[in-house]
Amino acid sequence: MATKKTKIEFAAGPTEMRDILARLGKALETGALDFTDTPVDVSDFSTVKLTIKRDEDGCRVAVRIKHDSPAESGTDDSSGLPKYKSLKKSMKKPWKDLLEVAAAGQLPDPALLREFLDDCELMISFPDEGEEYYAAFKATMQDVQAAAASGDAEAFSQALGRMDVVKKQCHDEYK
Repeated sequence: MATKKTKIEFAAGPTEMRDILARLGKALETGALDFTDTPVDVSDFSTVKLTIKRDEDGCRVAVRIKHDSPAESGTDDSSGLPKYKSLKKSMKKPWKDLLEVAAAGQLPDPALLREFLDDCELMISFPDEGEEYYAAFKATMQDVQAAAASGDAEAFSQALGRMDVVKKQCHDEYK
């Protein structure tokens, strides 16, 4: 199922903003938004964006609602595993944290590293997402783990650098 998006636009005076915000808050509680003659179901929303622009006649209000759908969830319904795009996105922060730790000449928190490497294992299990890089990436994962386990911050930093090279090669081709 594709993502469903709903957009509602209307004009309002500056004095009506309090009521508009209150109605929006109520709609998020009840699941029905009633800015127009036809109420809009917002019970399954993933994002609600409110834009208010001032113009010469008052204000233009736009409400955009993005509805959840199974196709957009973070997991693959058949296996319960994360979807590739969702996993890749969730790995950005731990990756950045690891790079910062390495740049500071330190070793990472073992739990952070374990979680990241577990996610890497999942990442290299996806077919058609750069399989020709998986063996090289797996080798760098082992190097990173070994360097961290040995307590050698310099070796950890170098291994992470090699991992970054393989990651960039893969992402450049498959992004």
